[in-house]
Amino acid sequence: MPDGKPEDDRYLNGYWDPPLLNWEQREAGKPGQLPLPGFEDHPSQAERVFVRLARRWAAAIERAVPGEAVNQTVRVTELGALLLAHEHGKGFGPVAAGAIRKNIRLGDGRQFPLIDQMPWRLAYAGMSPSPTTSSAVHDLTNLLSHHYSCNRQWLMLYGWMVRSWLNPEEAVPHLLENVAGTILGAEMAWGLAGSFFSTEEQFIQATTQWTPQARFLKQYAERCKELEISGLSSAQCDFLRKEIAARREIEAEAFCDR
Repeated sequence: MPDGKPEDDRYLNGYWDPPLLNWEQREAGKPGQLPLPGFEDHPSQAERVFVRLARRWAAAIERAVPGEAVNQTVRVTELGALLLAHEHGKGFGPVAAGAIRKNIRLGDGRQFPLIDQMPWRLAYAGMSPSPTTSSAVHDLTNLLSHHYSCNRQWLMLYGWMVRSWLNPEEAVPHLLENVAGTILGAEMAWGLAGSFFSTEEQFIQATTQWTPQARFLKQYAERCKELEISGLSSAQCDFLRKEIAARREIEAEAFCDR
């Protein structure tokens, strides 16, 4: 068996069939087998930017001290990548998939793997024909009311970025549980839950029809009154600020403005 050749059916009778070169390898001039004309993978600008953001995130994680939280710049990078996967992921190919798989592996070794892996699991789901039925979206939905406040707030932020994939009938009860029974993240829960309704009036009506556990009735009623006073747009401000920052990150990467 020649050195470095796979022990599988690609090596038959002394001949090794090398894998097809992807677009990145072809552009780099690497030797290998070219796809047949008409079967080449041609990346969109969205995929190119996604891959650069994903690799920048990976480089930051590899440099990070174990157990130490990454800075907000790294989080904006991952949010930008997640937005691209949400909006353009169905057109991504093997290069993007490889970057995602690497980041999922890197996240597994972190102090909070749930948070570091979730955006990349969601990005991978974005490449599938039906992200809404993926295990990543299912897990995200069920974890929106996570018992740990830091995790809960990050998961709601990821939920905002991919909210069109969430099933409102499943997601909204988790979010209203956050409003009723938690200290931190109640406003975020209001904001994300409200995004599933056509009007603010419909949302407020739905909140009054939902009944929390008996021990949270008073707190929930008080927060419903606060929502009517402050309005839904106030509850969504932080989401919108972070989404704008993520889109600026995409724009800067697309035009190499850094």
